[in-house]
Amino acid sequence: MSYLFPATADELLALLRDVLATSLTPMYLGRPVYSAEGVITDFTLAYLNPAGQALLSLPERPDRTLGACFPATEQPGILAFYRQVFTTGEPGRFPVDSHGQAQQATVAARRSGEWLVISLLTGPAPDMKGCPPTRLASDAAGRVNAEQPPSQHHHRLEQEPARHDELAAAMRAAERERNVLQAVLTQAPVAIGVFQGADLTVAAANDQLCRMWGYAPEHVLGRPLLEGVPELREQGFDTLLTEVARTRVPFVGTEVAAALRQPAGDVATHYFNFVYQPLYDAAGELLGVLDIAIDVTAQVVARQQVQDLNERLVATNEELLAANDALQATNQELLRAQLQLQQLTQDLETRVQERTRAATLAQAAAEHQRAQLNTLFMQAPAAICVLHGPEWVYELVNPGYQQAFPGRRLLGKPLLEALPELRDSPIPGILREVMATGQVFHAEEMPVSLAREAAAPVEMLHWTFTYQPRRNAFGQVDGVLVFAYDVTESVRARQAQRAQQAELERLFAQAPVGIAILRGPALVVELANEAVQAIWGRSAAQVVGRPYFEALPETAGQGFEAILAGVLATGEPFFVTEAPVRLPARGDKPPGPAYVNFGFHPLRNEQGEVTGLLALGVEVTEQVRARQQAEALQAERLHLAQAQARQRQNIYQVFEQAPVAIILLREPDHRVEYFNPAYRTLFPHPPAVGTTIAQSQPAAVELGLVALLDRVYQTGEAHVGVELSLAPFHAGPERYVNFTYQAYREQERIVGVSVFVYDVTEQVVARQLREAQQRQLHAVFTQAPVAICVFQGPAYVLDVVNPLMGEMLGHAPAELLGQAFFAALPELADQGFPELLDAVRITGETYRAQAQAIHLARHAAGEVGYFDFVYEPLRDAQGLVAGIVCVATEVTAQVRARQREQVINDELTAANEALHTSNTELTRVNKDLDTFIYTASHDLKGPITNIEGLLTALREELVLPPAEADTATVLHLMDDSVQRFQRTLQHLTDVTRLHAPAQLPVTAVSLAALVADIRLDLHPLLVVSGGHVTVDPDGCELVTFAEKHLRSILYNLISNGLKYRSPDRAPRVVVRCHLRDQEIVLEVQDNGLGLTQAQQARVFGLFQRVHEHIEGSGIGLYLVKQVIGAAGGRISLESQAGVGSLFRVVLPQPSPTFAPDVS
Repeated sequence: MSYLFPATADELLALLRDVLATSLTPMYLGRPVYSAEGVITDFTLAYLNPAGQALLSLPERPDRTLGACFPATEQPGILAFYRQVFTTGEPGRFPVDSHGQAQQATVAARRSGEWLVISLLTGPAPDMKGCPPTRLASDAAGRVNAEQPPSQHHHRLEQEPARHDELAAAMRAAERERNVLQAVLTQAPVAIGVFQGADLTVAAANDQLCRMWGYAPEHVLGRPLLEGVPELREQGFDTLLTEVARTRVPFVGTEVAAALRQPAGDVATHYFNFVYQPLYDAAGELLGVLDIAIDVTAQVVARQQVQDLNERLVATNEELLAANDALQATNQELLRAQLQLQQLTQDLETRVQERTRAATLAQAAAEHQRAQLNTLFMQAPAAICVLHGPEWVYELVNPGYQQAFPGRRLLGKPLLEALPELRDSPIPGILREVMATGQVFHAEEMPVSLAREAAAPVEMLHWTFTYQPRRNAFGQVDGVLVFAYDVTESVRARQAQRAQQAELERLFAQAPVGIAILRGPALVVELANEAVQAIWGRSAAQVVGRPYFEALPETAGQGFEAILAGVLATGEPFFVTEAPVRLPARGDKPPGPAYVNFGFHPLRNEQGEVTGLLALGVEVTEQVRARQQAEALQAERLHLAQAQARQRQNIYQVFEQAPVAIILLREPDHRVEYFNPAYRTLFPHPPAVGTTIAQSQPAAVELGLVALLDRVYQTGEAHVGVELSLAPFHAGPERYVNFTYQAYREQERIVGVSVFVYDVTEQVVARQLREAQQRQLHAVFTQAPVAICVFQGPAYVLDVVNPLMGEMLGHAPAELLGQAFFAALPELADQGFPELLDAVRITGETYRAQAQAIHLARHAAGEVGYFDFVYEPLRDAQGLVAGIVCVATEVTAQVRARQREQVINDELTAANEALHTSNTELTRVNKDLDTFIYTASHDLKGPITNIEGLLTALREELVLPPAEADTATVLHLMDDSVQRFQRTLQHLTDVTRLHAPAQLPVTAVSLAALVADIRLDLHPLLVVSGGHVTVDPDGCELVTFAEKHLRSILYNLISNGLKYRSPDRAPRVVVRCHLRDQEIVLEVQDNGLGLTQAQQARVFGLFQRVHEHIEGSGIGLYLVKQVIGAAGGRISLESQAGVGSLFRVVLPQPSPTFAPDVS
């Protein structure tokens, strides 16, 4: 559309200033204000046009934030709307209150670069193409609507279809944009990918990137990068991506080597230029990392080949240098020969001298010419240099060229070494072409990426230059003469000017005010933006370049001819508001009368002559018609108020008999003029006539009722309040009322407010009770630990399905609601359930089932579940069955467990019977064995006692000489044998007593005292062995147990620790005790001989001895285990041969009610 605008930026700026100055619409320019976290918190007002200054009473450049200028930016959602428009770049509209005025207002906003352009339009917003309301604005408007009176709600509802159409258009635009982005992704000539999350999941990858990786897209998409492309492991790319995501700093890689999979399945090295760029959403949150890559393997390989070639050329040059040295030696020989010839030939010498003088003169002339050229070269305003040889070594650099690269040494260095950033530019190729062909090359404003200083960043510079080949004496090109001009600033200035002009064109095209430029006496339409095209009902192609009245013939005869001629003739602007005009069809608007705010402003040339007009316009038809309707309605209300005044006395009589409480308030301070008896009944202490509501009822002020009265009085708009509690007004039972505030008029002026109050206490209490019951029922249904559903009607439509019922039936509740039960679950139709439900519905009797086998669709073939359920009829107010509620519990696991339990019980019963038989037989055998052992030990005591007596008598009577020492030894051995036999008999007696133990008293035994007593008994053994016995009670100083048995247990274990000691160390025995889970744990640990695994297996057996070299009976540990087992405890052993043993005794702890004998 550039042909619609003035040719220069200055003219455009002047035009923009005129547009803003003459616009009847307030317009603002704002810049965003960011928090430390980068979040937009407000906008700074940088500019207001005259209309905006008049509306807000602020200067042209207030330099204040919106929050400071509008303390009521409290308008719900307005700041969020501005932030949404600026962040997304999508224009939008937002309805606002228009600073308390009765008319509705609309804010339009659009982002322009780093500016937010805001326009305020009172009245309904015009249908502006290209400016759909944003979703945020719609949401915020919805919140505002919720707080507005019903009349405005109705107006909003009428606008909903249009908003729906705009939303659909926005969605279609978004879909087109998505398709464009998808096409860019798939058809881009570079590799593109997006990685998300900590594991770098491949969220997107086009075909080029997948071909680089050597995998199909379906193999990598949705998978972590190193899982989809395993060849990239340990190459560092995942570390770079993670770092970019963490720091939000892009990474640029140049000619980076990567080993990748090839089509044949092997792995080869390729080289890539790539960028890892953080990707953000509209809120500034990180979406992932964008990867854009180019395969530069061919270039890298070619450069490597060139480097190899250069190295070979260097070797060749060295060989040529050696040849030159040989030639110089030859030349010296020739010179000597020449001198000899000169001595022989005087004529030749004379001629040579003459030629030498001529050569000297020629050399001087050449030197003078060279000096002049050097002066010209050094003082030339252009950048000039000479590049020598195939490496383009800087042979000569003038100041103009050097100044373009301050601080970078050029002279004597190859071009690509001095300016390495030129390697990937077109310059080397151009130089090679010039040297190869000898053709001059010229370029105008060529862009070249260069750094002016060594440490400076690379920037885009523009050069106009000429490459002139330089030839040697043999006509061969041996270098390049460069003439260059840095035209970067002029190019940038031109680009900025073009961008500025484009921005101005965009602002004019998108302005929310209709703008047109009319040129010359014929008023040819030079410019027409979209807004004015919408008013005219014409496209730009239909009007631009044509005279105004030819392009818009319907405007003729409406007075515009005289207005336009007057502005052209006088140079005075003309403006009018709400002018009635006839307009053609505009979109969905039919042709006919309309109202427009318009103005014409003269445009002058440099001589001040009027050369055209700037036309501005806004259609306000809907606003004018809305006001006209309001005025008509006001007249109608005035007439009605006058009629009501004439009938006031009759109405008062009606009020006296009305069951509704009525009070009339007069004047702005709402003084009581009248109240009827029903009001006195509702308010036992009514206000006195003549007093204000604020004086007589302070609670009305606190509740905001006086503010509502003020609003009704000021605006004339009625207000309806519902379910107001009267508790703040008087004590007593809780009461609720509905009330209406209605303005009444006299002589076309609001003089008061009539208040109608309805007692709705019963309805409110009933509704609250009903809502509480519904909430309770809903909570019961949703939180019940059983499955619940409700059937309605003969088709048994599912009206309620709680989550457990949906889970039980194998469907989500949302899938079942509203469905006929047997249509949704056909597998139940032939299992007898229709008949059960019919019976409950017809008879009204409850049906209960337990462990009912049911097959559902979620079960496997042939599988059933088991359920307990109840069908309970629901009755309506007439007592008829209106529905059926089902409460069910799945008991499949219980039934199957019970079935398994029954099988196990049967097996256990049979096993118990066999065990009982075996136990009976064992009991009999044990009893016989006990009897035998007891009898044998008892019968043997007499004979062994006699033997002991005979040995004593024999020793007393027999006097042995010293020579009979062997006989004394034999007698001693016989005494030992008798004692061992007696001990064995005593052990056998103890064993028989264990099988029928006596009930010993349980007492609280002091563990430390008991161990001390045992230590005294073992004192001889402790002295002989050098052993130590220690005790660590650790919280159980008192052990509740039979003291005799506890002493027997500890004595056996401690004495064993001392007796079965290691010959390598002194014995150490430690006794510990602690409580654990209602049990007493005793531990006896020694450092003795220890036991092997085989010895541990038989250590608790009767008459089992594991250390044969130490005297013992093999019955002690057996007795210990029997005593512990009889008390309900257990003993275990941990031992290691050569290290020691740990015996752990676990005894049950008596119940808390047990009172031990501590006497």
